[in-house]
Amino acid sequence: MTLDVSQEGARARLHKLQTRLSEACHPVFVSSGTSQNLFIEIRRYLSRASDQRLLTDSLQDIRRKLVIFNPDPSIPGSTHSIGIDGPRNFRRDPALPHFARYSDKARIDFQISTREHGGSVEILAYTFELILPAGAPLQFVRFDFNHDKHPNATLGLRSHIHLSTDDDGYSVPSAMFSPFEVFDIFLHRIRSSGRVRSASSS
Repeated sequence: MTLDVSQEGARARLHKLQTRLSEACHPVFVSSGTSQNLFIEIRRYLSRASDQRLLTDSLQDIRRKLVIFNPDPSIPGSTHSIGIDGPRNFRRDPALPHFARYSDKARIDFQISTREHGGSVEILAYTFELILPAGAPLQFVRFDFNHDKHPNATLGLRSHIHLSTDDDGYSVPSAMFSPFEVFDIFLHRIRSSGRVRSASSS
């Protein structure tokens, strides 16, 4: 068998990877209930994180900032949006609403687009971003899951990750996460552990 190492060959494999990721994520992205149910579960998670001093935000802050609102018109088929109140923070302005990690004040921002159909709710797209404090090895980490008509889906990058760059040329494929899995990563990972790789590590 001849292995195609061209850009076209790489893109074909990327599409296969995207299909595998999409098939694996099905139980995470479609569940019984409504967008309101998902919104309540997210608010409950964040409230418990506040109780355990994983977030600096109070329960009142969470209720004020976390909203469910009209669908994003740019997401085909969306019926609801869940996320932080206010305009999309494309410039990472710290003055705009966000949640903050208690340990280092890293900022958390996110938006989720959902579709309700036949007694179930499906996540169609999301953006989750963690903006690290000054001096961290990374400026930010962003997990994107685009809708299925987005140009990134054509490229095999419907689900991808950005590491300190918004340039799509530097994004790479990512697993498709539930909101709670991303919150787990943002609150408990992507931080210095104090471990240093030894010179003998391979």
